[in-house]
Order: sequence, then structure tokens, then C-alpha cells
Amino acid sequence: MFGIKSAPHPPVWWYRYVDDTFTKLKKAYANDFTEHLNNLDPDIKFTFEKEENRSLAFLDTLTTVQEDGSLRVKIYRKPTHTDQYLNFQSNNPLDHKLGVVRTLFHRAETIITDPQDKEDEKLHITRALRKCGYPTWAIEKATAPKPQRLSNSNKTQNNKGTNRGFVTLPYMKGVSEGLRRIFTSHGIKKCSKCPSCAQRQNT
Repeated sequence: MFGIKSAPHPPVWWYRYVDDTFTKLKKAYANDFTEHLNNLDPDIKFTFEKEENRSLAFLDTLTTVQEDGSLRVKIYRKPTHTDQYLNFQSNNPLDHKLGVVRTLFHRAETIITDPQDKEDEKLHITRALRKCGYPTWAIEKATAPKPQRLSNSNKTQNNKGTNRGFVTLPYMKGVSEGLRRIFTSHGIKKCSKCPSCAQRQNT
């Protein structure tokens, strides 16, 4: 922040995620600001990308400044993106696979600003997941509205006397799902580790 405050022409705003920043600069001072930052420390060098056609990609988003000055945000994929996600037939817990679905749809729901862009993204996700073997029931299960959560007081009262412990076992396809239901019925929480995680833990 010291370098920003001491700049001859500071940015209008500056958003940072780890070592990536999304910055609005007055056009005439963009090169001066980058040069200023690069002179602060010989071991730290900044590069910058300018917007093109009023659009700029930042991480997995594409932001476009519209004619009225508002921002239109979409999901951005690099040209080399392959839409390859965790295959549904892989030897991994079902929760992990459903988590992939939830994550992609949650990103579309919370990041995209235009309703039509949002619907287009969800259609893109559905097609990509089906190519990775995801059946319709899995997509619907992962995207179904969540039931209303209990308040902390009600949760404590309902769980009183039912939480009997926690168990972690290696994931075994076709077995772990049944074991989880049995453990849950007895008030025992179960966590399945994927085969690679379990193997690393045992070595």
C-alpha cells in the first residue's frame, strides 16, 4: 500500500487477490504508475494488461464497461480451457463429485451480472458435466435448493445426545456410501478420503 499512496497519480481503485490486482487508472497515467511501482524494489516487477474493447479478463472473470458506465461480469475461460472436470465414473466419493457441480453453479449464480449470461453459463456447465459422465440426477441433486438451516439453539437441541463420534476411512466405491448411512443412523459422522489421499497418509 505504501507504493500506491506515494504514487504521483494513484489509482482510482485497487483490488488485490494474492499477487493479481484489478485496478482503475486514469488512462494518461497508466505507464507512469507501473514504472513507479517497478522502481520501489529491484526484485519485484509488475506487469499490466490494458482493457481491450472496454473489456478486461481478471482471474476467471471478464468485466466489460457498458455504455452507461455499469459493469457486466461474465465467466472467463482461457482459449486452452478443456472443460475437463472430475469424471463421474472416477473412484472418488460422491460428495466430491457433487461438490464440483455445486461450485460451478454457485460461481455462475454469484459472479455473473446479466440474467441471460447466467442462463448461458449454466447451460455450458451442464453440457460440460454431461461430457464428464454426470447424470441428470446428480446435477439436479447438487443444484436443488438447500433446506432451511436450523438456528444454533435448535441445532444444539436436536443434536444433543446424538453426536457419538467421528470416523475417517479410505474411500471404497460402492461400500463407503452404505457405511456412511449406517454411521449416520447411529449419530457417527463419517469422512471418506479419496484413494490417493489415503495412500499418501499411509506412506
